[in-house]
Amino acid sequence: TEAVLVEPRALHYTTVALNSAVGVPGIDLITFAHGLNNAQFAKELVDGNTNLEKAYNEGLLRLLPLPVSDLGGDAVINKMPGMALTHANSSKANSSNCAGWRHEYTRLL
Repeated sequence: TEAVLVEPRALHYTTVALNSAVGVPGIDLITFAHGLNNAQFAKELVDGNTNLEKAYNEGLLRLLPLPVSDLGGDAVINKMPGMALTHANSSKANSSNCAGWRHEYTRLL
């Protein structure tokens, strides 16, 4: 069975999700599908974590570049917005680029 994590943005906490699949009975391949702009970040993320690096070297983890950038992250390394910013922008979500990025995620998946 293959576990797939689709995260085109460069987010450090992606290691938590990837690590949660390592060593799970029945999962024999983990695919980390990342954005084209974040290929180096994805490799460094794996290399910087002992469990993920071991899984990668053993062929249990693979990196898969998606044919998209980071879909609205606007930078290779993204920081999550604070709750105040998220709340302040929520009323404008339908008229902003955020709605477009949600559609791109849906189309991609």
